[in-house]
Amino acid sequence: MKLKSILLIVSLLISSFALQAQEKAKDHYKAGNKNFKKGLYAPSIEGFSKAIEMDANYTDAYFYRAQAYAKTNQPEKAILDYDAVNKLERDNIDAWLSNGNLNYDLKDYAKAAEKYA
Repeated sequence: MKLKSILLIVSLLISSFALQAQEKAKDHYKAGNKNFKKGLYAPSIEGFSKAIEMDANYTDAYFYRAQAYAKTNQPEKAILDYDAVNKLERDNIDAWLSNGNLNYDLKDYAKAAEKYA
């Protein structure tokens, strides 16, 4: 009985920390998005990066960080983030198309075709 109580308390604490991390990730994402809309891409990348550090599956943060990387002429980094989105959300058409477009711009036609397929 004592062991069950301890396990329950530990489980609740872990859940609480996970929820707090998700909320902080969301706050960093919102800050990044606000800066992105203002055209402040470097601070937006920082906000999205912090969100991703706290939640490695935050697809919107990866997507918009990729957009910011593309806007700051960092296509290789953008492609890596689009690849992350493509792995996490296989049906995200915008990420596939943006990924393909960047690969095409870099003259990597084979990878572009793979992303468009």
